[in-house]
Amino acid sequence: MTGIIRFITAVLFVLLITPASHALTLTYYQGDGKGTVSNTDGREVLSYGTASASAQLMYSQGSTHRSYVGFFNIFGEGQDQIPEGSTITSATLTIVKVSSDGFSGSGTLYKVTSAWTENTITWGNKPGYSSASGDYRSFTYGYSANRIINLNVTSVVQGWADAPSTNYGWMFTAIQSMGSSSAFASDDYSNSAYRPKLSVTFTAPEPPEPEPAPVPEPATMVLLGLGVIGLARRRL
Repeated sequence: MTGIIRFITAVLFVLLITPASHALTLTYYQGDGKGTVSNTDGREVLSYGTASASAQLMYSQGSTHRSYVGFFNIFGEGQDQIPEGSTITSATLTIVKVSSDGFSGSGTLYKVTSAWTENTITWGNKPGYSSASGDYRSFTYGYSANRIINLNVTSVVQGWADAPSTNYGWMFTAIQSMGSSSAFASDDYSNSAYRPKLSVTFTAPEPPEPEPAPVPEPATMVLLGLGVIGLARRRL
């Protein structure tokens, strides 16, 4: 009976001192107070030029306009970062169409496959993108202003959590049903609530098990025992 009680006590002790894994949610957008972690990049490029890097709006008109959004510093061991190797439970990218248009529209979001920055990207050096299954999302939007568009990007963010160096953000194109352009809020939009936002729920990986203490070799144990005996005799 005593042995069983000791076993149960030991199990309870381990459960109490072992921290349970639990999901956390972090949301990123430019100016959210998370410092450099949320320095979002956003830029529209046009087939006939490039919009200002600090523009509040990103216009989209099919294949002649592309809008890029990136959250490049969100993985790591620092404050407000997602640890590498985390399990991503869900990830949602939110963009907002702020223009009031005469017609509804549709668009597509793609995972970007090479590096870019909003200060240097142009139509001539724009990065590639992936249209593989899971790397793109189609979306629709209404004609009225401030249409919030939530896009499930869980699989893409999971890939970045496993290999953060492949995080190059997204590119999207959109067009109204009658061919006109629509305006989307950029990372510099005056109303921060409408800026591109990424919300990620994740579980951090378990910390590695501590290395077991080395077991002394038999000869070391013998010497240690002789030393204890000698010390005891000296005290007598």
